[in-house]
Amino acid sequence: MDTINRKFRKKNISCNIYTPDEVKEMQKQGISFTYWQDSRKSNQWIIDDAGFGCKTLDVKGPYGPKGKPSTRYLVYFPYTREFSPNKKIIDYNNYKGSKNYYGNSQEDWADKEKRKKRTKEAIGLYASIMLQKGRATEKDLNIIGKIYRPDQDNPKATFKRLLKNHKIKMMVAEELKKLLSDHGVTEGEVISNYKSILEQAFSSRQYGVAKNVNDTFAKMLQMDGGTVPNKPSLNSATEDDDLLALLPKDINPDDIEDSEYIIDKEESYESEVKTDY
Repeated sequence: MDTINRKFRKKNISCNIYTPDEVKEMQKQGISFTYWQDSRKSNQWIIDDAGFGCKTLDVKGPYGPKGKPSTRYLVYFPYTREFSPNKKIIDYNNYKGSKNYYGNSQEDWADKEKRKKRTKEAIGLYASIMLQKGRATEKDLNIIGKIYRPDQDNPKATFKRLLKNHKIKMMVAEELKKLLSDHGVTEGEVISNYKSILEQAFSSRQYGVAKNVNDTFAKMLQMDGGTVPNKPSLNSATEDDDLLALLPKDINPDDIEDSEYIIDKEESYESEVKTDY
């Protein structure tokens, strides 16, 4: 069983998703499951096309073109929403972990967000500030937040949540790498400088400096089993903690809400439906 913590109509809720085997056991105990395309009411036990079970959050409808019978329903799963009848196959595995629970796309939320103009502009400005000043102040974050999501009650907090996403951190790293390259600073040059410092340290018997540089190389190669703190590798970072150094020093990542991200106001499904979802 998986549990999804999300928001639904401005309320925080927890939803259980049961595996096909668990569904069979529940059926033996007398719980009746309905195939999702046949669901017509909220809080109803349903199964998707892969056999995963859950309760509907709501079912809206029926809908239909003007002058024709209304036969379509919009079924709200804990992890997606979809119209019925529909030829689309719903498999919880395709949505698991994406946190893109509000629409009917199986694409990861961050992948969609990265392509948006507002995100590119905000991340570009943030990277520039980091390069110039080494950190972004609360005032800087407030300005960037207003550029990113001026429609939010607290744009700064919204931008901070954005920065916590691993794929967005990679986006910041790539932008920093590009800016550094534009100024003639490449990874090869940085490594070459480290090697020169290492050689000079050994020559002058500054073994403490030599050890620090050697440890940095070890971290870059992940020979120590960890990642580079404060000096992230801009093209090979793989863990969430790799780029914590890109966050402003006065921001504790643990204090940033680990909630679902703000929903776009644009709806991605048929315009005939109007809900308060």
